[in-house]
Amino acid sequence: MREINNERPEEHWWMVNCRGKSILDLGCAYNDVDEEKTRENKLGTPHYFIGQEPAAYLGVDLYQPDIDQLKTEFPQARFLCESIDSPEKIRGYIKIGRAHV
Repeated sequence: MREINNERPEEHWWMVNCRGKSILDLGCAYNDVDEEKTRENKLGTPHYFIGQEPAAYLGVDLYQPDIDQLKTEFPQARFLCESIDSPEKIRGYIKIGRAHV
């Protein structure tokens, strides 16, 4: 098992092919030791997953400024700013993702 100690998705999602798939990205905002550098270099999971041309992408996070930026940058994707605090919410996100394929 590999240790994940940064927000560089290519280091821990390299084996996932997202093309044509539905992606649910929980905690999609920039959350790294150097968040500004991560934002500037577009190293977050939204850039990685959306760059692979999924059929649908839904990103969820609590940090509104990042959600606003990502909505502007990726109008083809869907982003929600809310707490991920129950299994029911996750099931709801999965249903939303299926509805947008």
